[in-house]
Amino acid sequence: MRRHARLRHVRHARGGFTLIELLVVIAIIAILIALLLPAVQQAREAARRTQCRNNLKQLGLALHNFHDNYGEFPTATHQILLRNPSSTLSNPSWGSCRERWSYAVVLLPYIERSSMYDDFLQNELGKTCPWWGRAFNKTRIPVLICPSDPQAEYTHRNGLAPISYHVNRGDFWLNWDWWECRGVFGRGGKTVLNATAIKDGTSNTIAMAECKIGVLGSTKSTEAIARGVSGAGKGAPPSLCLGVVGPDGRFTGPVETNSWQIGWRWSDSRTPYTTFHVMLPPNSPSCGRRAETWAIVSASSYHAGGCNVLFCDGSVRFISEHIDAGDPTKTVKDNPDFPPSLNNRPQDYMGPSPYGVWGALGTSRSGEHVTPP
Repeated sequence: MRRHARLRHVRHARGGFTLIELLVVIAIIAILIALLLPAVQQAREAARRTQCRNNLKQLGLALHNFHDNYGEFPTATHQILLRNPSSTLSNPSWGSCRERWSYAVVLLPYIERSSMYDDFLQNELGKTCPWWGRAFNKTRIPVLICPSDPQAEYTHRNGLAPISYHVNRGDFWLNWDWWECRGVFGRGGKTVLNATAIKDGTSNTIAMAECKIGVLGSTKSTEAIARGVSGAGKGAPPSLCLGVVGPDGRFTGPVETNSWQIGWRWSDSRTPYTTFHVMLPPNSPSCGRRAETWAIVSASSYHAGGCNVLFCDGSVRFISEHIDAGDPTKTVKDNPDFPPSLNNRPQDYMGPSPYGVWGALGTSRSGEHVTPP
């Protein structure tokens, strides 16, 4: 009897797992997970990146539908459609925050938000401002947000909804409401461009680019705006922004606080929220006197190595952060062929960009027919 019991005990013991065997199995599973997780993450990021490109393509289609209806693209600021009813095209006027609404607002009917736009015209225009915590400004619009951005789901100050896609203001440092524009999107009533006016060719000229949504409290040069930068202003070189970045990629001085962050207000036309400049290559720093006054914003993204860019013909390309961007210490004033009669108004200069291929792609009438890389 004892012999049979021992045999049953041996057979039972051999039917289970020893502690060492369990540890080996767990280790194998952990290794498999470690191998599979990066692949899963890469697949998810690839899907997000594709969605990001598709968003830009939809916005490109919206731009062209708007163009078909009005014979021109929307502007960065001072939208002609939103001016005071008593004003005229020859003498447009705004007031009551009408000048502050962004390009994204007038594109709403072309991104399947017609009812939202109608409600805006009836209940918001002339009565509220884009920085107020109203339901309109809090409405998150998926096509305006790149899903690769960690801030895409973040609820910002006052609940204002963010935006990832900024319109091209050009390669000259100017304030948000200045009349001039070497890019495509300037001030309504002053610099309004249609496809014909883009002399460099719509397939060679940038319309929009990705910009990382600002991170409150961050000092990383691609997630914040440096403020109080000495010399920032009319015609300054973009090297001023590079000069306030330390070797660790963080700003060495003060950065903007509160809600004055890049892309934090999709409906606001001031510089940090919905415009960018081609003065520094993608994933470069942004800086100024203050975020809302005399600032330049650089294109950026969380995609490795560059960002997605929409061109005026509706095509989307990924532009490397290593693209030729010329000399950041230069401005249009340093061009030896600069006409002497314009020395006091460099913002009127329409010649070649000092910022290499990137600058040439960002200017609309500079005489540079550069093919995107």
